[in-house]
Amino acid sequence: MRSDGGGKASAATHPLYGRQTVMRFLLGIYNKRPPDMTAEFTEVNGAPALVVRVDGKIENVMSFAIGGEQIEAIHIVRNPEKLRHLQ
Repeated sequence: MRSDGGGKASAATHPLYGRQTVMRFLLGIYNKRPPDMTAEFTEVNGAPALVVRVDGKIENVMSFAIGGEQIEAIHIVRNPEKLRHLQ
């Protein structure tokens, strides 16, 4: 899993490897979610993705690389400049 805050939003500073490590990280984020958070499954750049909004504004996009029947990679974009075109 990699995340991109572009220095403008908080993000993991290093790639995370392994199912357990990534799951602990994602559960930690989920447990700190704001009450007005929503999430929607969609497709972004041809890949399955989860668009996360807070108070109606896109907070991040998680795209998934699928191999066979499992997730092989997750890329989280939090940089507001890279999300602007999706608003």
